[in-house]
Amino acid sequence: MRSPATDEEIGAPAVSAARPQVTRKRGPRGVRGVRGVRGLPFVVLYLPFLILFGIAPMIYAIVLAFTSDAGDWVGLHNFTRTVRDYRFRPAFEHILVYTSVWLLSLIVFVVGLALVASVLDAAVRSLVLPRGSVVSLTRVIWVSSRKLFNLWAGLSKTYEGRDRVMALYAPITLLVQPGVWLAMVVAGFMMMFHGLGVSSWRQAFSESGSSLFTLGFVHPRDLPTTALAFVEAAIGLGVFALFIAYLPSIYGAFSRREVLVAKLSARAGTPPSPIDFLIRVSRIDELNELDDVWQQWQDWFAEIEETHTSQASLVFFRSPRADRSWITAAGVVLDSASLANSTIDIRWSPDAALCVRAGYSALRAIADFFSIPYDPEPEQTDATSIAREEYDDACRQLADAGVPLKSDLDQAWVDFNGWRVNYDSVLVGIAGLALAPYAMWSSDRSLRWVRLPPISRRRRRSP
Repeated sequence: MRSPATDEEIGAPAVSAARPQVTRKRGPRGVRGVRGVRGLPFVVLYLPFLILFGIAPMIYAIVLAFTSDAGDWVGLHNFTRTVRDYRFRPAFEHILVYTSVWLLSLIVFVVGLALVASVLDAAVRSLVLPRGSVVSLTRVIWVSSRKLFNLWAGLSKTYEGRDRVMALYAPITLLVQPGVWLAMVVAGFMMMFHGLGVSSWRQAFSESGSSLFTLGFVHPRDLPTTALAFVEAAIGLGVFALFIAYLPSIYGAFSRREVLVAKLSARAGTPPSPIDFLIRVSRIDELNELDDVWQQWQDWFAEIEETHTSQASLVFFRSPRADRSWITAAGVVLDSASLANSTIDIRWSPDAALCVRAGYSALRAIADFFSIPYDPEPEQTDATSIAREEYDDACRQLADAGVPLKSDLDQAWVDFNGWRVNYDSVLVGIAGLALAPYAMWSSDRSLRWVRLPPISRRRRRSP
């Protein structure tokens, strides 16, 4: 490794060890310095607090000090009697109580405002933003729901029972999500109503719920609470409208995904396998005519990358049949394309290579969203979850079925491993996260227990 360049090598001037003498130049009179301009916003923000907590209490204390109990002005000649009667003590007691109540109301209002702001942020980034964005609030809901469903599914002793339980995970959580949002909006505006002077929490809750659901059985008492009620009603209607428009789009993407997954079973069988795929294609003499298949799956992978990151709940929507899964179908297609270009004795297909590249790019994008680790720049000789013995056994099955293989299987193994290493870890990780059904070289080696994604995601550092 090359050592870092020195100052002389890069042409930088040498730095003296002695501390340099800094000479400050005075600007012309009447011209504001840079430091003064930068401090101006602080002064502007500080003045209201100075007036509110400094000057106003002082004036209030003086007024109380020089007035009688009935509110009459007693004048300066009674100042000695005023001090002797401790008129300053009740003044400062009033100031302390007033300031404490005001600060507490302000804190309650700000906390409620923060709750509503977090809901709006989650709703916009989850339902409107056309890209994969990790929202901590949304992820808390999904991770918490997943833990409950894992406990429920653990009571079943068969895969079919667990599949029936996990089939409800995504739809139920998707319906719970706006319910949690609305509950937080009610709580947030309840705190804001209370901060604006609504006396009891019960009354504040009634005003918040009446405003959110536009029921109108509670009327605000003044202009600030009326404006707040209008804002809450608009937010409630907006969240409902966004969620209602979101459901058709997500189920449309689910339907398009499952069409090609169902068509794959005609070639790859159920459960799908790259060996069965290649054997059946060889028997109908289509080994050299798979370019259309690879192109269809390129488009499928491109749509998967877009929909399963911007609408991440699609990852957990299970296929209509318990023995099918979108992630195992993706693994079969990627392995079949890799075997076709590395092991099968046919012409090299650029469409198969592009299909593999589109596939691992899509799976890596999904893995980034769920914080599944992988090596972004693997080497051709890196180890994968497939052992050489498994590869040799697959070659024997292909040869027994009459599929033409290349003569140098050692080099073919190196080439296949070079393809597989690009998507091995993300394929196995997503299969475990989605609890996919059994399939060769994908979910059959996924972990039984999978670490759920963290609430917040760190950005991947570029190498």
